[in-house]
Amino acid sequence: MKTRRKKNRHYINSKVNITILLLIILISTVFSIYSLGENNETNQISYSTYTILSGDTLWDVSTKYKNPNDDTRDFIEKIVEANQLTSLNVIPGQKLLIPIESTLN
Repeated sequence: MKTRRKKNRHYINSKVNITILLLIILISTVFSIYSLGENNETNQISYSTYTILSGDTLWDVSTKYKNPNDDTRDFIEKIVEANQLTSLNVIPGQKLLIPIESTLN
């Protein structure tokens, strides 16, 4: 009789321990997700104007203005969107708005 009680008590204790462990994992996951979404940095975009010179391409312009860690192709896409370009061809004398992104804390 006593061994059966011990087994039941052990079974109940193990279920309680598993439940507590799962709750701890759930709570830590929720806090992790919440802290990932809480970003105090704000990206602010300003624009610079660039006049296309003879022989310039969007690639050339992009490499002059992009952040070193940015992909040149992504920055070209930002220039295209900012200027509502329908083609990647540019002509000398054409003025382009160049998005300059800065991070504020």
